Amino acid sequence: MSDLLGRSDAGLRLLQRGDVDHAPELVDFHRRPVARLAAGPQAARAGATSMMDVSDGLVRDGRRIATASGVRLDLDSALLRPLVNHLIALGEDAWSCVLTGGEEHTLLATFPRGKVPDDWYPIGEVVEGGDVTLDGRAQQGGGWDHFAG
Repeated sequence: MSDLLGRSDAGLRLLQRGDVDHAPELVDFHRRPVARLAAGPQAARAGATSMMDVSDGLVRDGRRIATASGVRLDLDSALLRPLVNHLIALGEDAWSCVLTGGEEHTLLATFPRGKVPDDWYPIGEVVEGGDVTLDGRAQQGGGWDHFAG
């Protein structure tokens, strides 16, 4: 991941709860997201083999990469923990914000082993198979589906 994840969804949830003072930085991020524009070219120079923005949720967009590439993205909860901890104000909802929250201006990319740029967050690995898993367990649904009825 090129940046922290789940901030927009966390900010939206706080706004919906009327709890804007609990974590104002998350509310601000939802209202005025900031994108690391240099992250895309940086990833390309580092040898990224696939890349997309996480606008519809990590699981849903990760599944798009996995399906298109014929691989499985195995997310690692220990590697995701710093992203979840950043959303401590949300309590148990923090995991949902990270895994399925959308409207992010964060990039998800795959790299050859050992080629992840230093200021990116490694969150798992690409393995044989298909779909998206978390610690080897399949992840279903989540995120935004533009074509759902």
